Amino acid sequence: MWWDFGDPAGLGPLNHSTQFHPVVKYPQHGTYYVQVQLWYDGDSITTMGDSVKVLPVPQVDLGFTDTLLCRGESVLLDASQGFPASYLWSTGSSDSTLSVNQSGRYWVQVSTPCGTVSDTVIVSVIDPPEMKVHDTAVCFFGPVLYDVLADSATYLWSDGSTSPTFAPRQMGNYWVEVTNPCGGYRQDFRVELQNCETTLYIPNAFTPNGDGRNDCFQVVGDNLSSYQIQVFSRWGELVYESDDVSQCWDGTHRGRPVPDGVYLYVIRHTDRHGAVMPVRRGEIRLYR
Repeated sequence: MWWDFGDPAGLGPLNHSTQFHPVVKYPQHGTYYVQVQLWYDGDSITTMGDSVKVLPVPQVDLGFTDTLLCRGESVLLDASQGFPASYLWSTGSSDSTLSVNQSGRYWVQVSTPCGTVSDTVIVSVIDPPEMKVHDTAVCFFGPVLYDVLADSATYLWSDGSTSPTFAPRQMGNYWVEVTNPCGGYRQDFRVELQNCETTLYIPNAFTPNGDGRNDCFQVVGDNLSSYQIQVFSRWGELVYESDDVSQCWDGTHRGRPVPDGVYLYVIRHTDRHGAVMPVRRGEIRLYR
């Protein structure tokens, strides 16, 4: 018995066999003509042949695990195989490609008779930074804190600091540059000092993701004789409470991280003379 598996270039010496039940692993998909000769007493008595079609094994790689898009842009996710296959996307589409212009987690499954493979990407749609800094008059004895937090942004203030927040210590002219993949701005501003009473700065967002930047919801106040803050979920559950203005909320409740989203705060305080100030209520957005 003499086998010819029809792929001398790919199989090399394994292209032939004298076994009764040979097993062949073709290195490439395609159609191969396989022949077998039967020999008896040194003579070939018959030759038989047939075509064998080797199907490809699907592979899918969408090219990245996550990506940023500016609002109004789109990205084409391509799972095409170049041979017959079936496709199923997380959106329900059965096309080989998917155009995406919204934030989300997208996956695709590619199936052939030889198996099923999948890949997943995360798409985040962001806006260009929004200008938030203006000329400001502050108390002689009170702090001012500028917050220019933006999606996936880098920051540079006139003193060289790179935090999304900035607290000038004296009157004067300052500037800030805020940049992300969708744009940026440079803004000049001036800080003037004036005589005033109690100040209370309440950020509108924080990012407790452990990167050391803006990880706490920190209320900044001065000339307070008493202070109390309560933070509630949108469903009214109390998730944080403190009477120490130097403390900050790290985004946890009972030792566990709370979900991203909008939380409600209520602040009660008195000024340095003990006068009761109006109750402050508002929203804080938590991003991770």
